[in-house]
This record gives sequence, structure tokens and C-alpha cells, in this order.
Amino acid sequence: MKTSDFMKKVNEDLNIGLDAHKMHMEHEVQLARKNCYEAAENAIELHKLLAAHAEKGVEPWVTEKLALAADYLRNIKEHLMAASEQAMPVTPGQGAGPAISPPVPTSMAMEAKKKAIKKENASCGATGSASVATGAVGSLFKGKTQKR
Repeated sequence: MKTSDFMKKVNEDLNIGLDAHKMHMEHEVQLARKNCYEAAENAIELHKLLAAHAEKGVEPWVTEKLALAADYLRNIKEHLMAASEQAMPVTPGQGAGPAISPPVPTSMAMEAKKKAIKKENASCGATGSASVATGAVGSLFKGKTQKR
């Protein structure tokens, strides 16, 4: 095999690998969008169902699961928004840009942090479902599961 043929083969293999990676990433985005759509549909239906249960009320575990779901969605949204802000191109005269300077927390991230601190402070010394929910959320971020 000639060197030029070998180099063409290597370049083709690299391009195939890059194409496969790109297709995989596009597939992940489509799956995420599908999951997001399903979550939105379910949220709308749940919102209507909860209005019908206003007089009866709901079990505490329902409220806890909804709080976790809302927290998960909020965390993903803030992560993607922060990634979008960091990926913005640097125009001349702007300085080093986000690639070098530390990321500045968004106002939404700051508000979420404040709410989390308030929630932690409110549950200090508390017993019952609120402290279980707060403990469960905290343990999820540490990669550990909490026994009930």
C-alpha cells in the first residue's frame, strides 16, 4: 500500500469516527428533547388532576416526588444555560472571555442557591416529610442513597 493510500484510509477512518460521534450526540439531544416533551405533557396533566384533588389533598410522597422532579428539571436547565453562556464566542476587545475567566453564576443560579439555603435553614431540626425530602435531595447530589 502506498503512503498516500494509507493516509487517505486514515483520514476516512477519522472522518467516520467523527461522524459517528456527531450522530451519537445528535441522538442524545433528540432523546433529551423527547423526554422533556413527555415531562411537559405529564406536568400539564398533573396540574389539571391536582386541581381536582384540591379538596381531598394528596399524600406527602406525591408532593416530595413533584419537588424532586421540579428540582431535577431546574438543575438541568441551569446547567444548559450556563454551558450556553460559556460557549458564546469572544469578540475582539472583550478580553479573555469565559474560557479563561471563572464562570459568573447566573441570577437564576443565585436564586436557586438562595432557595436551597432557605430550605435547609427551614428544615434544621425539623422532622417528618420535609426533612426527608431535603435529605433525599442532598444525598442525590452526593451520589449516595438515603434509607428511609
